Amino acid sequence: MALEVKGIDDISRTLESLGKAGDKVAQDAVKKSLKQALPKIREVAPEDTGAGKKKLKVTKVKKYRKSVWGGVGIDRTNWEATKGIYFQHYGYENHGWGDRFKGMRISKHVGWFDRATQTVEKEVLDTLENTLLSEIDKIL
Repeated sequence: MALEVKGIDDISRTLESLGKAGDKVAQDAVKKSLKQALPKIREVAPEDTGAGKKKLKVTKVKKYRKSVWGGVGIDRTNWEATKGIYFQHYGYENHGWGDRFKGMRISKHVGWFDRATQTVEKEVLDTLENTLLSEIDKIL
């Protein structure tokens, strides 16, 4: 999922003019807003994936040119613990469990992550905007 924030051109110009301090403010704001969304995404995650939903995390937040990127969910550091969650999101062909479900396409939870991120989108953007504005006010 990607959230593209539009309409905060003044804030982004102010952050650019602050240089490295602005970069740190932006990264901290993105990290804070993603951490706020993580528990709500974990709530929506399928229950039948073992400990996978507990292992979802905020991945690395980094600056790239004029934008800041961060992620919530799965990366290579937690792949083994969360791959069940991944396959639940996309669906999978079952090849086991005592041959009872052998050959069946499992798609009960397909798209769960997209739905979860859509529910927290407004909250994440509000937190991001409020954090950015308060940090800029502190600096200026």
